[in-house]
Amino acid sequence: MQKPKPKHTRVRDRNPKATSYVTNVQLLPVILRDQATGIMSEELGLMCLKIAEKYSRSNGYQSYSFREDLVAHAVVDMTVAWKKFDASRGNNPFSFLSTVCYYAFLRVLNVERQQRDIRDELLMDAGHSPSFGYTGSSDNAFGVGE
Repeated sequence: MQKPKPKHTRVRDRNPKATSYVTNVQLLPVILRDQATGIMSEELGLMCLKIAEKYSRSNGYQSYSFREDLVAHAVVDMTVAWKKFDASRGNNPFSFLSTVCYYAFLRVLNVERQQRDIRDELLMDAGHSPSFGYTGSSDNAFGVGE
């Protein structure tokens, strides 16, 4: 007699070594090896992508419609900055690359805000309603300079 099959079965075909995060233990030898060769490996590129993807899913960024743009700009900045990591000053490349990612996100958000303000000013000039959160020009939003 055969045992009855359970109604819900779990698929366990994931690679246990494949994770969605990066640790310093994994990142430090890869970045030092690539700095010695002077060429960024695909492995380091994927690690940068994982850092940016994970960071973009944090509470401050997950609701943005342009989250993929945030990740793309962060990965580009990390591919430029990885050579600047200095192991003699510290052995925390994850923190270094996360900081690069953070500042890339801030730059994209500032550009998006500037574009939104320009769009809203053009709408106001054309006699239409601006976005809901529009408060006027960014210089005079809090009555500065009046």
